Amino acid sequence: MLSIREKLYQENPQRWAESYTNVLNNLGLVYKDLNNHNKAIELYEKALSIREKLYQENPQRWVERYTGTLINLGNAYVDLNNHNKAIELYEKVLSIREKLYQENPQRWVERYTNSLNELGVAYRELKDFEKAVEFHSRALKITEKLWQENPRRWAEHYIKSLNNLGIAYRELKDYEKALELHTKALSILEKLYQENPQRWVKYYIDNLNNLGIVHKELENYSIAEELHNKALNTVEKLYQENPQRWAENYIESLKNLADFYESINMHDKAKELYNQAVSVIQKHELDKAKPKFVQILSQIKERIKENTE
Repeated sequence: MLSIREKLYQENPQRWAESYTNVLNNLGLVYKDLNNHNKAIELYEKALSIREKLYQENPQRWVERYTGTLINLGNAYVDLNNHNKAIELYEKVLSIREKLYQENPQRWVERYTNSLNELGVAYRELKDFEKAVEFHSRALKITEKLWQENPRRWAEHYIKSLNNLGIAYRELKDYEKALELHTKALSILEKLYQENPQRWVKYYIDNLNNLGIVHKELENYSIAEELHNKALNTVEKLYQENPQRWAENYIESLKNLADFYESINMHDKAKELYNQAVSVIQKHELDKAKPKFVQILSQIKERIKENTE
């Protein structure tokens, strides 16, 4: 497919540019899913070099394709823990979308708030939490108004913004503010999850864990334990049904509950859960596929060692 489109593009670039770059982009997504991030980057960059020129010649025609490729490339760099490079690409997208949003808010609001949140997460990964709060706050201000006008349409975006800002405040040790934001998100999510568990379960699990961490920091230990256990019990069933799909979320919930038990000196329980997390990481070879799991595995093994001594 790629070799055919490439040949057609070389013969007639104007006729085949869109089709050829779509194939490059889609193939990049396939390699990303296969955890071959360097190959994905190679394909995205090839698509970007073409789409950037087309965007410069006709911005209105190519803005969606161009910014989409920038985001895909940024996401691939995130997978390689290169957050500085991701920020550079995300900021380029934001500068374009901000102008479009000012010209036509209704048309561009979703993509604009997505860009704000993407940048907030990237700055959070770099531990620049004040900058993360700035971007997540801007996203929340917009999505909150949209959610009030149309709750069903904007629930997902509003919940994401609440949780993103909550995490940033938690990292700044403003636990009361984090608690307020995560609690607000959970109050919305519980209703949605009851109505449609399959659609909302991932958000529900993440929210339980986020709240559990904040309650632990506030020394509300019984509430924290209850929330982390609820998250783990929910994701464990999903993992048993579909291990490949839910492995990462299962590991996260195991680690969150283990971290909680470690913080209250219940070392045997912590060690048991850490060992479970290690076995899942190794079973799915996530430490080989995703750089962040190399770091997670190292952290867990260190904590197992500490809980054994």
